[in-house]
Amino acid sequence: MHLGHGGRPCPANIALATQAEVADDVEEEILMEAWEPRDKRTLVIVDVSRIHQLMVSWCCCKGCPDYETQLFEHGLFPASTTRTSTAFTFSVLEYFHVDAVECKTSASNFSNKLHQLTDFSSPQSVPVSMACLYYNIFLIGLKDRYHELMRVSRIWRDLMARINSGLGHEEIAELQPGGLAIFCPACPQPGVNLPKEWDRDPKRYQSSLYNLLIIKHS
Repeated sequence: MHLGHGGRPCPANIALATQAEVADDVEEEILMEAWEPRDKRTLVIVDVSRIHQLMVSWCCCKGCPDYETQLFEHGLFPASTTRTSTAFTFSVLEYFHVDAVECKTSASNFSNKLHQLTDFSSPQSVPVSMACLYYNIFLIGLKDRYHELMRVSRIWRDLMARINSGLGHEEIAELQPGGLAIFCPACPQPGVNLPKEWDRDPKRYQSSLYNLLIIKHS
């Protein structure tokens, strides 16, 4: 996966493997096949379809953004801000959010489902750790992405709430107390769904209890 330059290799991040054998009149497409990136890293990329392990080639042009920002620009949410080894696509984060709200799917079950989609016959052996250790014939040190999914999904939901509240397009915007609260038309609110002088009504406590019962059974 090449970041930047429309999916093509970055000219500043290439190492000519057989420079002496390449002539000057060779076409660019053939020349690109002889190059390999100098700065590359294998990332675990979690998508809706499955868990992938891809070699990522970074953009190393002058003035280019940092590696984590490059992932964001390509729809990938890094699990850390330093030396990223795991990234989640925006699609899988949105899918998990809807799945958790509508189907009450836990992060553990969602992570297991991705393992099943990756390797249905042996989901426990999905190589999702960059530091797997082999001891005789047994594979130990396997690490899933459950904790990373929990952390990134919480950040994703907070960012989406801020954007939906109008804070996503302002560089300097302080979140006020209750700024992310959603207006609830069913809750008793003076001037909205309560009669005038409701606080002077001797039966206000009974009315409040009646409204709560209506809300509970609605």
